[in-house]
Parts: sequence; structure tokens; C-alpha cells
Amino acid sequence: MFLNQFQRGATQIPSGSATQIPSGSATENYNYGGVALREGSESSQVTLLQKALDAMSYIYPSINKQIVNGFFGANLRSAVVAYQNLYGLTADGIVGKSTWDSIIKNYQNILNGTKISIPIYPGKIIRLWDSSDMVYDIQAALSKLSVIYNIIPSINVDGIFGASTNAAVMAFQKLFSLSADGAVGKSTWDAIFKTYLEQSSLPMISSMSVDDKSLINSNMVNTLLISQLFRRRF
Repeated sequence: MFLNQFQRGATQIPSGSATQIPSGSATENYNYGGVALREGSESSQVTLLQKALDAMSYIYPSINKQIVNGFFGANLRSAVVAYQNLYGLTADGIVGKSTWDSIIKNYQNILNGTKISIPIYPGKIIRLWDSSDMVYDIQAALSKLSVIYNIIPSINVDGIFGASTNAAVMAFQKLFSLSADGAVGKSTWDAIFKTYLEQSSLPMISSMSVDDKSLINSNMVNTLLISQLFRRRF
């Protein structure tokens, strides 16, 4: 079972605990409420936003883990900005319709066991000695892919594009017939995240038992969900 050790503030599941996957509450309203959510907002939609971004944080460690309490604080704003940066949205920390629709679509894909969309290339080449959240996510993807593809060396996930990350990028580029220069341009960015997300696997929610679905309201809802992420391959 894979639990993303790179995710910031990840909660470890106690040894021997259940690993059922909840489907999300049937009473949750996934539609945009018509009013932008921002720091200081407090509502059931903020609760859903926190659940969604907490789930995404296990895939992209640049997104902060969330405490689901319905209050839009600084930690949630930081997670929103990180998500907006990944998906080419205006990075203002405000959840209007475009940001809401993007987050919820990816969250529903996670719950349904289907692939989420590939993050948008940031428009600049990421290369040796760069340091950023984007590097952090690239490293997390390559580290997981190294489990499948032995040619890709294992690397530290620290947000610094050092020599080992450069070597891992070059190995990936050679494996997928890309220009092996060690820099992450658009072609390499798209290929890394496409391959990373294609290797993900979540059992379909429709196959869950009634007992599994009873965990919907558990405080561990997203930890249990994402603990199954990449289960087949990682």
C-alpha cells in the first residue's frame, strides 16, 4: 500500500487499520455556489474545498494538507494558490467559478477512480539549481516512477533541482525518446505528469461494500482514500 511520504504533514494510518475508500457524501453539493470563497469564508462549500485539496495534496505535495473544519484560513489559501499555479489559473488564493470547477472536477475523478487532468506547463523551463514548489512536484513524480522504471534513479524530494534530479530527468527523457538535456520544458513536463498520473489507480467506488461506504463521515476520509492511490503500481 502506498501512502505518499512526500506529502506535507501526511497522517500515517495505524498499522493494521482498515484501508477502505469512501466515496464522498451523497449530500455534498458540488455546484459552484455563486459567491467566491476567500480567506475568512466559512461554509459547507469551504469544507468540501478542504476535502478536495487535502486529497490533491497526496498527489502534488506542493499543495498543503488540510484540516477539514469549514473555515477558510491561511493554510487553505496557500493550498489554493499552489493548485492555481499547477493548473494555470490566476494565483490569487480566491476560489471563483473557474478554480472551483477545476478543483471539484479533479476531486470527483479521484473519488471515481479515474485519472485527474495533467497540470499546466508553467511557461518557463525548469532546470538545474532551480528551487520551487514545481520542482517539488516534479521530484515526487519522478521518485514514484523510479519504482516502475529502474533506469530512473531514486531521488530526494526537497524542492531543489540538484544534480540527482537532473540525472533523473535525463533518464526519463532518454526512456521516453525526448531531448535528454536534463531540463524540464513543456514536452518533458507533459510527459512526466502524464506518465505519473497514468500509473495511478484507485479501485472504483461502485465496487465498495456498504461497510466501506459507512466511513464517508470519518475524519480519516481523505487519508483512507489516498492511501490507496497508485496501489497497483507503487
